[in-house]
Amino acid sequence: MEDDSAVVAGDPRSGQELTDDDRRRSLLCYLAPVPVAPIVLLSEPGKTRAFQRYHAIQSLGLGAVWLCLLGFLACVAEALTATTGLGGLYVLPVYGLPWLLLYFAIKAYQGEYTRIPLVTDFMIRQGWILRP
Repeated sequence: MEDDSAVVAGDPRSGQELTDDDRRRSLLCYLAPVPVAPIVLLSEPGKTRAFQRYHAIQSLGLGAVWLCLLGFLACVAEALTATTGLGGLYVLPVYGLPWLLLYFAIKAYQGEYTRIPLVTDFMIRQGWILRP
């Protein structure tokens, strides 16, 4: 059971006021996860600002899931192309990711803590991010 009276640094319940800088950095974490999110996490505000940290870690997790999915679908597409000639159709779902990233970027800029169905739950269980 969680003790709500003990609020740690970086906790979404810490009551930190959202700034424009928080929202801009969180937006950029989704638009360019690989170069921006590690920079945000290593910067001083990224270590102390819960909103920036939450979205930086979540965008890296989403990027990792996307790369795994892309690798798996590429293997499936290669096998299906060799056997049926229709393998390219199975890679089409990967092209939806930029729209998904844009959706989460807009939500982050609006100041919302978003939940990505499997990714966020996994990260909360691992203790990488805290439940908002």
